[in-house]
Amino acid sequence: MIENKLATISERVYFLNEYVKSIDETYNNVSIVEEAIKNNMDEVIISLYGLANNSVRNKIKDYFKNKEFNNEYDRFRIKLCLAIFNIINLDEEEKNSLINYLRSKDISAFQVKELPNKVKEITHLLTRLCIVRSKYTSENVRDVIKRYGMPADQWLINYQNFDYNNFELDWLKECEVNILENISSDKDIKNKIKSKLIQAFRENKLSPDLETIYFNYFA
Repeated sequence: MIENKLATISERVYFLNEYVKSIDETYNNVSIVEEAIKNNMDEVIISLYGLANNSVRNKIKDYFKNKEFNNEYDRFRIKLCLAIFNIINLDEEEKNSLINYLRSKDISAFQVKELPNKVKEITHLLTRLCIVRSKYTSENVRDVIKRYGMPADQWLINYQNFDYNNFELDWLKECEVNILENISSDKDIKNKIKSKLIQAFRENKLSPDLETIYFNYFA
């Protein structure tokens, strides 16, 4: 629940800053970033990076470069977010540590009962990273996501070669905006998903969330 709230806060901060910047080119978000750093609001800091000038971006990079994490889960979660937003590069050693972390858990996200579901979050962030930064995709990464990820992530890591006879529309609701943009940019995949959405609409089985996704990305 806390993580969901943080994600919501991050999104609101991001779009508020983007809006203000669009109407006032002299606007500077230094004070907001400094306040976020002071309060260790990592998700908010990451969301502000794309709107920051070079000076503030360097401040953000230095903050995360010197940050000490309480545990592996927090370290992997934040570093994956940083790599997704292209703030840092995830080196091979860190990527291997992440893979070993998931293998040491040796349980699929679907089977985890505790909250937060650490396996679910790490495999999902790793999947997102592979979609938006394909250089991070490898056989080892694909293997841990197929072995430990949720069904939606098992589809995403292989969405170009997936058998769409087995596709579940609800998986789309687990995709962030940048993921939906990437998937729908592939004309063949877009048409396969589009036909599923249209079929569900004709059968009166299309939820409001999926209708929105259809019109925004697959119409």
